[in-house]
Amino acid sequence: MDPINLKKYTELIINVGVNIYKGQCLVINCGILYHDFALMLAESAYAKGARYVDIQFSSNRLTRSRIENNSDPDDLKFVPNFLLNKSFEILSNDWAYIRIDNLEELDILKGIEISKYSVITKNEQETFKVQANAFGAAKNPWTIVAAPSPVWASRVLNNVPANEAVDELWKKMIPILRLDKNDPAEAWRLHGETLINRSRTLTEMNIDKLLFKGPGTDLEIGLNKTTLWRGGPAKADNGRFFLPNLPTEEVFTTPDYRRTTGRVSVTKPVKVMENLLTGIWFEFKKGKVVDFNSDSGKEILEKYFAIDEGASYLGEVALVDS
Repeated sequence: MDPINLKKYTELIINVGVNIYKGQCLVINCGILYHDFALMLAESAYAKGARYVDIQFSSNRLTRSRIENNSDPDDLKFVPNFLLNKSFEILSNDWAYIRIDNLEELDILKGIEISKYSVITKNEQETFKVQANAFGAAKNPWTIVAAPSPVWASRVLNNVPANEAVDELWKKMIPILRLDKNDPAEAWRLHGETLINRSRTLTEMNIDKLLFKGPGTDLEIGLNKTTLWRGGPAKADNGRFFLPNLPTEEVFTTPDYRRTTGRVSVTKPVKVMENLLTGIWFEFKKGKVVDFNSDSGKEILEKYFAIDEGASYLGEVALVDS
């Protein structure tokens, strides 16, 4: 992306994504290959008046090394206290949080012992449950963003030469991110109002169930009698609005977990436990997944469903326009 649009993007994430105020602290979580973009975000945050910016780097390569050289479950469960203390610091002192989706290491964990990775994942989810619940309740402002990189760009634009794919994907993202508008922040404010209005309309319709039909899909999702639809900006405890995903086009709700029935085919690649899977399908009965498969990686799905009882039930349903 050209420097002007790149600067507009980082400012959009800071000003709209997490809507930082002067004196607020920020943590940025990302894969190690996104360090340049993370530093640009930090610069935009400091220019906005951030008090302190912390960048947390993660690496699937490091995780793979840990799994391949470790057979002790207690070692795989280990989470150092300083990470938990950092989590409490974030929640207690109103830090903003940005995650750059790690799309550059999609294949690094392919072929690992999924049972070991499942131990790590399950324990981390349990350890950081308080933070996850707080973010889910919009206690702190947070957002998830993406930045084109060689592996991801080549996957998306497999008909474009590898040396051109990153620039081409950036070009395609400009209108999606509304960076082509005179005032991207205002464009996202108006879009947020549209999503809020759609959510209000769907809530007032008191929909009993949603029916999805298509190639390989015949699915019925029952909703709750008190269903509320949401979409667009959320309001943090500090009173400021933020955008949990940038970009976002969805309105969503929580279905009645007991009332999903039928079969659904997933038409796009999906990242499951840091592995990119294709050709996934699920069969639901009385809300629970009773059968499933994919073109590759069925054992990954098996381990995912084994994380906890809730993993086999539908927790969210979302709608987008054309």
